Amino acid sequence: MPNPTPDSVWRRFLTDSEEAIARSAPREPSARERTGLPKRNVPVGDTWYCEDAPAEPSWRHLDTRGRIRRLGRILAGAAALAVLLGLFSCLPEEPPGLPTGPESTSPPRTSSAVVESPSPAPPSSPSADAA
Repeated sequence: MPNPTPDSVWRRFLTDSEEAIARSAPREPSARERTGLPKRNVPVGDTWYCEDAPAEPSWRHLDTRGRIRRLGRILAGAAALAVLLGLFSCLPEEPPGLPTGPESTSPPRTSSAVVESPSPAPPSSPSADAA
């Protein structure tokens, strides 16, 4: 049977180092590179920008009436939140109509029959100690 690999290939195999093998080996592309999809952070087309929306002036550029109006909106929102929290605190912990107490958690009895366990049988023969 002839030798399938020549001696020069075997000599190169024995003398190559890891760095030489890594430099000469081809690099396999990653899955993302193979698909050819665009990067995620790059927007497609023009980004949307609303030019018609008026920006509210900052607090320092408001006049006195504007400051009072804005402060009134903030206080009204806080008051509405406080009223909602107060209403939720007044709600009962359990829904109405459900039974309460420890006896309501036990399963209902379906029959009144009592099952007794068999009693131990009395000894039939006298023991050797009794005689």
